[in-house]
Amino acid sequence: MKWFLVCLVFFAAAAGLSRRWSSEAASPLPIAQDHGTATPVGAYQCPASHPIKGNFTTDNGERCIFHSPGARYYEKTKPEKCYANAADAIADGCTASLR
Repeated sequence: MKWFLVCLVFFAAAAGLSRRWSSEAASPLPIAQDHGTATPVGAYQCPASHPIKGNFTTDNGERCIFHSPGARYYEKTKPEKCYANAADAIADGCTASLR
């Protein structure tokens, strides 16, 4: 009878710990976010909060060129990254489109 009670207490404690560990495992881990950039929402569209289009596939050898709304090629540019403002694009190594 004594062993039965010891086993019962042991299994009850294990079940409680199991529930706690399961709920911790189910909760998502915080994801590091880069607040200056966003993912494009379409092939040619950035979210309204991040209207600057960054294009990393440049032919002139520069790392990145960014296009602001109203610029000549803004509508034709397929963004690879979107920026909240020009300062964020520059901080990421982009240069402004000269056109």
